[in-house]
Amino acid sequence: MSYILEALKRAEAERERGAVPTLHSQQAAAAGAASGPAADASGRGRARVWLWGGAGLALLALGAFALLWRGGGNPPPGVSAPAPAVQTPTPAATAVAPIPLPPPRELPVAAAPTPMPAPAPQAATPPRPLPSPAELPEALRRQLPPLTTGGAMYSEVPSQRMLIINGQLFREGDQVAAGLVLEQIQLKSAILSFQGQRLRISY
Repeated sequence: MSYILEALKRAEAERERGAVPTLHSQQAAAAGAASGPAADASGRGRARVWLWGGAGLALLALGAFALLWRGGGNPPPGVSAPAPAVQTPTPAATAVAPIPLPPPRELPVAAAPTPMPAPAPQAATPPRPLPSPAELPEALRRQLPPLTTGGAMYSEVPSQRMLIINGQLFREGDQVAAGLVLEQIQLKSAILSFQGQRLRISY
């Protein structure tokens, strides 16, 4: 800070050399005489350094400003303004006059046929429930082997349904015993066929 102040004082003193001395100029001259010629030479050198440094900084700032101003005005080379859309003239549509149709002829109205009475729906007889092993005829029941279910697995896919009868795993269509075939596995029961007679076991 003192270097700047000293440089300003010296510049003012040089400017006032040709002018009439003032109160301030006398103090500067007295200060200059007190410091001597050696101090004056070193002060001038410092002033020149500061002057050259300031000029260099000013040039550098001016160059940076010029680069920014020049670079900011041009759009990047990759971005271009879109070309205006060219409208192609469309040929005028020729108006086609609709061909007048002849008025519809009135057809003679035929007498509506008399509706036939709908046949009365026959009452569907509910299917007879299949007998359980206990409900089979006595002769057939004696020939039927004992059936004990241990568990079942039902699936929407028939090939994946399984039933455990008498400790063995069976699928639909398997033969459980001689003459006894597992026909269908349902959610809570199974249908078996024994010597042509169908029966249901529940589990």
